[in-house]
Amino acid sequence: MANTLQLHKRLAALAAKIEDRQEELAEFKSALKEFKARLAEHSALGSANTQLGVQRQRPSLYDLVGEMQRLEVPTLILTGDEDWPCLTPGLLMKRNIATAALVVMANCGHAINLDAPDEFNRIVREFITQVDAGRWPVRDPRAISGSVTGMTPP
Repeated sequence: MANTLQLHKRLAALAAKIEDRQEELAEFKSALKEFKARLAEHSALGSANTQLGVQRQRPSLYDLVGEMQRLEVPTLILTGDEDWPCLTPGLLMKRNIATAALVVMANCGHAINLDAPDEFNRIVREFITQVDAGRWPVRDPRAISGSVTGMTPP
């Protein structure tokens, strides 16, 4: 009898979780529908001009290496291993910011906070905790070397 009662409680808890997920899914679908509708109201020409006027004028990260090397603030670089356009820039920032840590989250794309929200929140929480406690390290300059294999990075 006790086992049956425990099973009923577990099933009730699981049913509640599934019901919550259904509500979350319905809310997501509603928000996505609204987003698409609002996006469709935008002028394609206006969006293109924004990209040309803003994105084109933004300097490349490769042009900012000198500024990166002068940074002294704790820096957390997060990227997904499936976010190919951001992997190399992440390494560039890690290499050039002495106070940077690079975290590459497995099986995540560009929206890492949506792909793996619990892991993302845990990583950010640990970063903030270490910074607040004054425990965020500065990299030892000797850590950056040529190569242990004799190969040079691209």
